[in-house]
Amino acid sequence: MEPSTSSASGVISENKLKMWKIFRNVGADGEEILKTAKLAHAADSRHGFVVTMTDETYSFVCENPSAGVYKISKIPELSGVQVKEFLTGSVNYAITEDGRLFSWSSELDGIEAYNRHLVDQLGRHVSCRATDKITLFYRPAPVTESLPGVKVRQLALPGCKGTYTVALSLGGEVHQWGFSIHNSWKPNLISKKHFDFQEIISVTCSDRMGVALTSKGELYQWEVLLVPRKVLGGGSVPFKKITGSSGYIFALTVKGQMGYFVIDTEYWRSDDNSSEEDSWSGAGSDHDDSSVDDDAPIEDLASCGPAGNLVVVELKNNTRFTFSYCQNENLYPPHIPSFTLPSGASIDELFSKFGSTCYQTISAQIEPPPRRMSDDICNLWQNKEHADVTFSVDEKVIMAHKCILAGRSDYFKKMFRNEWNKAKGGSSAIEVKDVKHAIFEALLVYIYTEKIKFKENEYRNIFDLMKLADSYREVNIRHECEKILIRNINAENAFFLARNASSANALTLEGKVIKFIVNNQLLVNNSSILKMIELVGIDAFQKISVALVQLYK
Repeated sequence: MEPSTSSASGVISENKLKMWKIFRNVGADGEEILKTAKLAHAADSRHGFVVTMTDETYSFVCENPSAGVYKISKIPELSGVQVKEFLTGSVNYAITEDGRLFSWSSELDGIEAYNRHLVDQLGRHVSCRATDKITLFYRPAPVTESLPGVKVRQLALPGCKGTYTVALSLGGEVHQWGFSIHNSWKPNLISKKHFDFQEIISVTCSDRMGVALTSKGELYQWEVLLVPRKVLGGGSVPFKKITGSSGYIFALTVKGQMGYFVIDTEYWRSDDNSSEEDSWSGAGSDHDDSSVDDDAPIEDLASCGPAGNLVVVELKNNTRFTFSYCQNENLYPPHIPSFTLPSGASIDELFSKFGSTCYQTISAQIEPPPRRMSDDICNLWQNKEHADVTFSVDEKVIMAHKCILAGRSDYFKKMFRNEWNKAKGGSSAIEVKDVKHAIFEALLVYIYTEKIKFKENEYRNIFDLMKLADSYREVNIRHECEKILIRNINAENAFFLARNASSANALTLEGKVIKFIVNNQLLVNNSSILKMIELVGIDAFQKISVALVQLYK
């Protein structure tokens, strides 16, 4: 989906912050902090977090909404640690740039919020002692002892009352902790064998259910304390996105089809728990694999657990709508869905209007550099899209674009004007003789990218490219190769360059290498004149001889 913000300075723009109720009317001190905000997170309409450009982290609490009374306090435990993301629910989490995880309880809930279920969701041990309640429960602390050496990549939380957490590490390992798990507070590693040793790229969860997405686009689902099982759904179409709300977990296929898991465990679980694979329900009705709208399939979707069952759907026509499942008195599905009409409103605008909670931490997205024509031409060489000419070199094929070659090379311009390929018998490929494949390819690479593909110590290949460029009258390439060779003259390549420079009309190179040979007396140990001529060639030998005579006059 589109970025939350866009600010060239790295500071979140005012209009992006003010759409969230928690960041309105924050007073003079609060406004000064918001002016330097690089990260912000609205937990709800009464609580939010801000990280400034100097990595100071602040808590914003609206103590009296009707009077607009705010309590703004710096969080020293989260200052200077480079927070990159907040997650809020029954407890709060912060993930840092280096993968550390901090957890703490919301100060809005007060002392009565302390209970074992919430403590277990912290992912670290907190005793019942009063001092621990204050210092370890209500204050951010790292989840390091229970996750030793683990760098957290993603964290999944259920709804605002949930007590189950799933974490994905940078190494692709899945950890879980919270309600109903033995030693509930201690993260429990789920073995990779339960995911068929596939790479896990994303996780989400409900209060008692977890779902993982693999790099192959497969889903695995598990209930707390049970083994993950592969999910059937979407036929052979792989999934690309999963996201959870407090009542459902949604999955999106690469073809724009959306399905869901019902979170209510008692309803969802089948009577036969021995089944190794679970089913998936399509968007329109149970077991319907069609997309929401065939004319405008789904591009992306997002949800936010603390915001209830609110989901934002983005269509491929760049419009978005929300829907939510209202349970009312219905304890069991199907719940009644409520939809908004598609509009051009951004995802943040929809979440702020209907949910008051961020689906992700707001950051100031830095504008990418302007698109350059040179980059586009380079990309054409890489992907060969719309290539319309083929060369056969050393029994290998190279594809290229006539317009690029003709526009940047007089040699190829004349070639295509004379329709060389037709003159050669109508062959579909233009045959290039007496040239190595790697050298001809390097010539084309330079035409597209203005870069020499060879390393500077590959002097033989660079010389052959220079010689080919000279024969094609490609002056820029020849000069670039000559400069590289001059810059890297040494005892290993001096004789080769001296013997061959003139064949490529590289007179400057020849003069430099002859001077190098003379100054370093490289021919002193070769007493035989025939041996010297064999090393450097007759032309270079004569020039070296003249230089030696002048040197010792």
